Amino acid sequence: MQSASFGSSFTFFAYSHALSAVPEGETLQVFELPHGYVLNVPVSSLAVTIPKKDLRNNLGTGSKLNPRYFLFQNERRPDISVSGWIEPAKKFTSTKKILEGDKIQWAINGLPNPTSIEFRKIGGWDAVLYDMNIPGNTHSNVRAHWIQESTWIDIHLSSLTEGKSPRQCRATLVRLLGQIGVENTNDTLG
Repeated sequence: MQSASFGSSFTFFAYSHALSAVPEGETLQVFELPHGYVLNVPVSSLAVTIPKKDLRNNLGTGSKLNPRYFLFQNERRPDISVSGWIEPAKKFTSTKKILEGDKIQWAINGLPNPTSIEFRKIGGWDAVLYDMNIPGNTHSNVRAHWIQESTWIDIHLSSLTEGKSPRQCRATLVRLLGQIGVENTNDTLG
């Protein structure tokens, strides 16, 4: 009897098949410009601009089965990442409900409860800031939501403290979020 092998070719087939089932115009596009990355889903009228700084687009990692997922990591400090999705606004509930859902999922996965939870408005972003204590470190996080023109932009910024205080890491993430722009695609890509 021959055993079945589900290696990288199967994963590629499953990923390709999942993407081919996505209606046209609903797949994330990423444009690299000198000042940063412009992210857009063609069916949306919004574009997200993430400053380049030391961020690198990590294609093919993270939530591979969501064609609107993105992940950028800092080349000098790989512990800093910016990830998220661009989705229809009708899928958004509220920042508090999303955090409650995340907490349930974290508990199922054996992750620690978040600490130092703070809800804030940062520019046009509705954000929740929190830390997660992991052995030997603290993981600082900002999960932010932008709703405009039938589009929901869901961004997660995170950093390990690694010798810095959670307050310093949180300030770095808040500054980075403040530099992420959202604008109409007619103004950005036109």
